[in-house]
Amino acid sequence: MDTTSLTTSEIATSVDKAKLEVTADEIVSEWEEDLKKLPIGMFEFSGHTPPYCTLDIESLSAKNSRRQDAASVYADLDGFTSYVSKNIDSDDSAKHVVRTLHVLRSELDAVLHTDFEGRKVRFIGDCVHGLLVEGTAQTTDAHETMESLTLCAGGMRSSFELALTKLKEKGTDATSLGLGIGFDFGPMNVTRLGMKGELIRCSVSRGVLSAEQEQHRCSGTETAIGETAYVKASDAVRALFGTARKRANLTYDVVVKGIIGQEDGTTKASVSSSLLKPAATAVAVSLSFPNRPAGPAKPDGFACFGTRKT
Repeated sequence: MDTTSLTTSEIATSVDKAKLEVTADEIVSEWEEDLKKLPIGMFEFSGHTPPYCTLDIESLSAKNSRRQDAASVYADLDGFTSYVSKNIDSDDSAKHVVRTLHVLRSELDAVLHTDFEGRKVRFIGDCVHGLLVEGTAQTTDAHETMESLTLCAGGMRSSFELALTKLKEKGTDATSLGLGIGFDFGPMNVTRLGMKGELIRCSVSRGVLSAEQEQHRCSGTETAIGETAYVKASDAVRALFGTARKRANLTYDVVVKGIIGQEDGTTKASVSSSLLKPAATAVAVSLSFPNRPAGPAKPDGFACFGTRKT
């Protein structure tokens, strides 16, 4: 190992060859300015006026964070690791894995964001983590929040099942996959952490952890509601889940019928029964990925049903 420090001339030569567009003094100056705007360790929270779909997460920072009572949901593709291992041997089969991942994640995100005005925090592999709230920035309507998220969970499962059907019609068989959904209620926060230019979306709380735990106790056909959410929910919602707080095959229609059957019919169940936009585009012939950081955006060249916006 070379332990000899570079000489001044060697440093100058390196800088000249690298053709850097910034100087050390400029970097230090920008760093000091960032510290003034975003002091390390200083957090400031405020509530977001519902719905969460209008929350611009990319504008958040430690000093501009959101916190309020809300619902957190985890929707995870069950059996995806096994599905990948069985279909990764060739480029031809691998493209179906990529198509499946992006179509299903996009649909789950769209149901949450477009149909029920919630907000995706981030994709965690084949899992979608999101938030939903009803009420005002100061006061959350827990009853309405639980009803909306139960309907949303039903919509996710119905959309997931329809997406599997559409994928198979287009030559991609992903029917071995399932969907486990878990959600809970409590104080939620949303912010972005990290260095400037590399801030990462973050939402951590007891409710978030509980929602993830509820999802983990679900098989690919089940939906589970957390203890806090169960207490805050209406009699109709609690009846859907039973004392086990878990229900198999809880589709959108099942939720609507369950809620209307228990209440006076005044619900938020006004979402179109067709949760999935038709017509998939053709998949790119080869597996070509853009040279950019991975993120929640849909990569060009792979099939996505519809034109939902996130």
